[in-house]
Amino acid sequence: MKNKHRTFVRRAFARNLGIIVLAAVIISSIFSCAMLEAFSMAAQMQNAEEAELTEEQKLLVGKWRSDTGHLYTFNDDRTGTIRLSGSNEDQKIRWDTYLDNLTITMVDSYSRMDTTYTLNGDELIMIPLGATADRQVKTKRELPSLAFTHARTGCAVSIGTQTDKVIVIPATCPQGHPVTAIVASKYNDSTYKFEGGFAGTDITSITIPGSITTIGANTFSDCENIESVILLNGVTTIGDNAFSSSVIKSITIPASVTSIGKAAFNRCYGLSSLTIPASVTSIGEAAFSNNILTSVTFQGTIPAARFHANALGWNGAEGYMGDLREKYLAGGPGTYTSSNSYGGGTWTKR
Repeated sequence: MKNKHRTFVRRAFARNLGIIVLAAVIISSIFSCAMLEAFSMAAQMQNAEEAELTEEQKLLVGKWRSDTGHLYTFNDDRTGTIRLSGSNEDQKIRWDTYLDNLTITMVDSYSRMDTTYTLNGDELIMIPLGATADRQVKTKRELPSLAFTHARTGCAVSIGTQTDKVIVIPATCPQGHPVTAIVASKYNDSTYKFEGGFAGTDITSITIPGSITTIGANTFSDCENIESVILLNGVTTIGDNAFSSSVIKSITIPASVTSIGKAAFNRCYGLSSLTIPASVTSIGEAAFSNNILTSVTFQGTIPAARFHANALGWNGAEGYMGDLREKYLAGGPGTYTSSNSYGGGTWTKR
């Protein structure tokens, strides 16, 4: 009896052991398949990330501003950022495309946005998968407003592919080099237009850092839409024709400026008031001719020999700005106002 019982137990144990081993083999196979599939997917993703961008994908690289103010940045390594409207923080993303689908994955939260997309030049339209056309997100490519030319001692700045009208020149370029100059603008006698720099462009406002010490000749000539100019402390020289034939309505001249060149503000018909800091010791010929200035404040003393006799134009000639120079040389620093609402005429010290 005992032998039979032992035999039964051994057979039961063997059967159970066989079942356990079989289950283990099945589980191991499933796990191995899952692991292989996971490794395969990881390898595919890595290969996709390492693969070169297609020609279509290359067109997506850059910055895109949505009609709601969000800023999307797509880099050429399939990384990027999203900055939500009103925020100063960038959220890291990874992006990829397949046919007409664009996938954006948030790196930190692993959330994903799948969209269909259409690209038409500098316009990108995204629609969440499964959504109707009224859910579309319209974006425009953000084009650079400034271009930098690098040299050993610093770099020069000029207008880029212009989108912004309000320009703030930084003291350093994106590569960290100091911005020390503005690219010279030259007049083309064949096209009758300025080339290079900012002259002849349709910017409306410019702020210039003190790292740029000289505003060169013709730099902002013929800027027919410019209204505001802010020169930060450090600028020392305003060159010949620097702002001639522009529509400046206001300009901030810092206490670092020492000289104002020939015809620097000639034909600036929008400029009605001006403050010349005490640092200015030289004003060139026709610097303020053909203007509608009605109020000028001199904060310091400019020697007669360095205040050109025709700085306000030629007496009796068209564009003559009246007797301001004579009144200032006789009366010294202070604010002078014109009796003529269009500038010129007789000036009186307050």
